[in-house]
This record gives sequence, structure tokens and C-alpha cells, in this order.
Amino acid sequence: MPPILRHSNVPPPVSQPARRDVARPIENEMANFDLRDALAEMTVQETSFGEFLAALKQAGKKPS
Repeated sequence: MPPILRHSNVPPPVSQPARRDVARPIENEMANFDLRDALAEMTVQETSFGEFLAALKQAGKKPS
């Protein structure tokens, strides 16, 4: 937002005040997310760079 000049006759734009106590839509969707459960379900495997690139290509991703 551009700075408001004191000598300006134009009123500042009216908008809803930003409140920290109001939940944003994404926060409502993530309310039931449990990081501990997500981490418990993850597996990590060691792989070679060639296998990594092959997996990227298989997923339709192009390494840049």
C-alpha cells in the first residue's frame, strides 16, 4: 500500500482491519491436521541420484 501523504485530500481506502484472532480459510481446513501422525506415516529411503531423476520423470516432472 502506498504511503498516505498528510497533505493529500484523498481519503485512505476502506478495508477490513487485519485481525490475528480471525481464522483464515486455510487454517480451518488444517484444523484437523496432526503433524505427529503425518510424520509417523512417512518413510525415508536412501536412493541414488539416477533413481531420483527417474522418479521425477515418472511423475511427469522435468528437472531444471
